[in-house]
Amino acid sequence: MNCEAVRELLEEYALGLLDDTLRRQVEEHLALCPACREVLAEYQETLAHLPLALATVSPHHLPPTLKDRLLRQLDDNPDEMNVAELAPLPGRSPTSGNALPNSTTGSRLWVWPIWSQRRLRLAALAITLLFLLTLAWSIHLTVVLARERALRAEFADLVGQQQELVLEVVDSSRTTRRILLPPEGDSRAYGKLFTRSDMVHVVAMAARLPPPPPGSAYHLWLTQDGETQLAGLFQVNRDGFGLLLFDAATQDPIFASAQVTLQPIGSTAPAGEIVLVWQIEE
Repeated sequence: MNCEAVRELLEEYALGLLDDTLRRQVEEHLALCPACREVLAEYQETLAHLPLALATVSPHHLPPTLKDRLLRQLDDNPDEMNVAELAPLPGRSPTSGNALPNSTTGSRLWVWPIWSQRRLRLAALAITLLFLLTLAWSIHLTVVLARERALRAEFADLVGQQQELVLEVVDSSRTTRRILLPPEGDSRAYGKLFTRSDMVHVVAMAARLPPPPPGSAYHLWLTQDGETQLAGLFQVNRDGFGLLLFDAATQDPIFASAQVTLQPIGSTAPAGEIVLVWQIEE
């Protein structure tokens, strides 16, 4: 088995998921290959830090008193953890070490050492905390995925049957992107204008826009060859997001400026409040 084949299996090996045959083959290769051992060490280090990483990124925080409560519960029944009825260890006499007589049955009980009790408690605590962190992270992922599905549904509603065309314009190595920003103030709104060198289609997006007052809308005005024309009106959803898809007169249109204004529906020239603006650099 060569390095390439082994490295494809190292993640599963580090997690203990390989069957015996593959595990032996991987171990035989690791014994002779320092480079693959180094890769394995990186995987093992990542796994060792995984619980801490989950705790760092998770928005769900455990109560600060949880550790003390768990330790108190473990201390409530010390006898169940301290004493177990065991056969004498090989090579040791029944009266040696920590074996104690049982006055009732005459047999001997093995008492776990103090350090073993502490390890058991710490192990139980670590397992419980890891389980709770994993559960919290799973809930967080479920919420994120649900939110992403909702955003995709809203995006599909905005673009309708033209979703594929919008993605072709937006996500291409031939795409030119222009950023529209507020001309002044502390507004968090922004916009983007997308064109492709091999298409006449143009996509415009605006986000974080406040709801327009009744009878008004956000207008997109584009200046090309000294003329300013209305490209369209943004239909803004409840999250302040709007999208426009329209065709330019030629492929790879060259715009001198773009602006989004808030003005009455039916306006034929730019006026009112300029919400977003972009202008080509001289």
